Amino acid sequence: MRTDRVSPENSSMTVKVKPIMIGISGGALICALALLLFSLIISMNNIPQSAVTPLATTAASVGAFFGGLMTARMIRSKGALFGAITGFVLFAVLFIISVSAAGETLGMATLIKLISMPVAGALGGILGVNLRKR
Repeated sequence: MRTDRVSPENSSMTVKVKPIMIGISGGALICALALLLFSLIISMNNIPQSAVTPLATTAASVGAFFGGLMTARMIRSKGALFGAITGFVLFAVLFIISVSAAGETLGMATLIKLISMPVAGALGGILGVNLRKR
């Protein structure tokens, strides 16, 4: 049987893209769960409307943290870089969804998410690389 050879550059790129996509998916799931938890807390308590945006930013950052952690656990190197990439791409996905669904504009809350999500992803990536394998 003949198999096509894949160049080392393409192989290593594929090896890194797949964990990033898995990290983004996991981070989005964690973000959705955090948003559900925060919405439950808001509905059960007398929390002011002004707290919604900080809670949404917190949920997005938590999702980016766990996304970066998952990505770095799979790649096992350069956790800060790949965690930050995961956090940034997750931000881009959430921003596109926010613009198309809610008509969100570029404001201060968006800029805070733009900074906090890659930073949270990088921190998760650092932790993911440094956690011991089972």
